Amino acid sequence: MALQVKRGLSSRYFRAIIVSGLASLAPTIVTLALARSGTLDPLGLFGAMYAVFLLVQQLMRDMFVNAFLAHKPSIVDQRLKAGVVSLAGLVVAGLLLLISMPMQSLHFAVLGACLHGILLGSYFRTLDLSLGNGRSALMQEMAVFCSVLVAGIASVLYGTSGFSVVITWAVSYALVGYISSWKAKLRVVPRWEMTPQESRTGRGFGFQGLVGSGSVHVLTLLLTTVSTAVVGVFRVSSTLLGPANLISSALQPILIGSLSDGNGPRTIAGGAAVDWPRAKVSAVVLPVVVSLVCLALLGVGSFWGALLFPGLWETASPIVAVMFWDVIIVAIGLVPQTIHRITWASRPALLISILSASIRIPAVLIGAVVFGAIGAAYGFLIVTVINTALLWLSCLRLIRNKI
Repeated sequence: MALQVKRGLSSRYFRAIIVSGLASLAPTIVTLALARSGTLDPLGLFGAMYAVFLLVQQLMRDMFVNAFLAHKPSIVDQRLKAGVVSLAGLVVAGLLLLISMPMQSLHFAVLGACLHGILLGSYFRTLDLSLGNGRSALMQEMAVFCSVLVAGIASVLYGTSGFSVVITWAVSYALVGYISSWKAKLRVVPRWEMTPQESRTGRGFGFQGLVGSGSVHVLTLLLTTVSTAVVGVFRVSSTLLGPANLISSALQPILIGSLSDGNGPRTIAGGAAVDWPRAKVSAVVLPVVVSLVCLALLGVGSFWGALLFPGLWETASPIVAVMFWDVIIVAIGLVPQTIHRITWASRPALLISILSASIRIPAVLIGAVVFGAIGAAYGFLIVTVINTALLWLSCLRLIRNKI
C-alpha cells in the first residue's frame, strides 16, 4: 500500500511540475519581449497584470473548486460546477473592464476581455491535474506556449511591440479555455450550483486566500503605486524562480484530491477525512522536490539572467536569493494548508491569514519605500516564515482534537 501511495503521488507531482514549468515559460517570453525596451516600467505594468491573472485564478479555486474536490465529485458534478466558474468569470471580467477605463489601462482591458475564457480553462486544468491524467492540461499549456513563442519571435524579427506579445498571451489562454470547455462538455451557462454549506466554506477559504497567499498579488498591485520599477525587478527575478512558484500553486488542488479520504467519516465542519499515510509522505516529498527545482534554477540563473537581461540583471539578481528561501518555505506549508481545506477548517486558516496579511502589507510596503526591492523581498520572506509556522501549529492542534 505504501508503495502504491508513493507511486500515485509521484506521478501527479511529476505532471504538475511539467505543466507548471510550461506555464512559466509563456510569461517568461512576454517578459523577455518587454525587456527589449531596456527599462523596468513596462515589466512593472505586466507584473501588475500577471498578479491579477494569478489572483483571480487562485480565488476561483479557493471559493468554488478546492472544497468541491475534497469529496471526489462525479463527472456530472464536475461539468455542472463549470456554471459557477462561468458566472464568476463574467462578473470579474466586467469589473476589470470597468476599472480599466478610468485607469486608462490597456493591460487590464485586455485581461478583462479574456478573463472568462481564462477561468474556464483554469477550472478544466485543475480538474484534469487533480482527478484526470493531466494530458489535456499539458496540451493546454503547450498551445499557449507555442502561440506566445511565435509572437515573441515576430517581435524580435519584425520589431513589433512587446505589448503585442502580452495580447497574444492573454488571448491564447482564453481560446484554449473555451476549446477545452467545449471538448470536455462543461456546462458553461452561468448558474449558481453550490449548497449553502459549500457557499459558506467557499467564502471562508476565498477570504482566507485573499488575505493569505493572495495578499502577495494584492501587494504587487500596491507596489505599482509606489514604483512600477520595483514591480519590474520582481518580474525579472520571477523569470528564474517562477516555475517553482507555479509548481507550489498547482500542487494544492492535486493534494486535496490525493490526501482526502472520500470513504472516511466527515469532519464536524462537513469536510472530508484525511489520508494520513499520504499526508506524511507529501510533507517530506514536497519541500524536497521544490528545493531541487529551485537549486537547478539557481544553477543556471546567473548565466541566463545576465544573458537575457543584460541591462537589468544586476538590479534583479540580489532578489533571487531571498525569493529562493521564500519559495521553499511556502512549499513546507503546503501540506498543513491543504489539511485545513480538506477538513473545511476554515476558521483557524482564516485567522492565520488575517494575522499574516496584517504583518505582510506594512512590512513589504515599508521595506519597499525605505530599502527598495530588496526590502520588499525580505518583508515577504519574514511573513512567509511566520505564516508557515502558524499553519503547522494549527494543523497539529487539529490532529490533537481529532479534527
